[in-house]
Amino acid sequence: MHNYIYKKNSYEANIPINKIFFDNAMWLYVKKNCIDIINSQLPTALPKSIPPTVGKLQQWRLDKIQEAYNNGNENKIRNIDVVEHIKKNGEKSGHYIVIDGRHRVVKAICNKKSTINAEFNSIFNS
Repeated sequence: MHNYIYKKNSYEANIPINKIFFDNAMWLYVKKNCIDIINSQLPTALPKSIPPTVGKLQQWRLDKIQEAYNNGNENKIRNIDVVEHIKKNGEKSGHYIVIDGRHRVVKAICNKKSTINAEFNSIFNS
């Protein structure tokens, strides 16, 4: 179960990375850079009903996040922003869509993390 911290109109939780939908850029990065780890976590691809994120992952952002891991400062890495995915029938899918934090998610996987801190702001219906 998740540990929730409630804020005005949002809450924080530590969520399993394998419950986060991965867009194409995220998949490509982990396949190229962390293939040994991704096989044990198997993230889920972003459903076709959800518009894909625009843009590739930026190396300078990935480097900055990795530097935090290398220096023992992973607790200073900002939470990712996610929304909970709701299926067309109104049921929760159990998966999350990254609104901000794709770089942080892939670096968490490459650093052998199975969970990541996230902030929830709303629900996404598809």
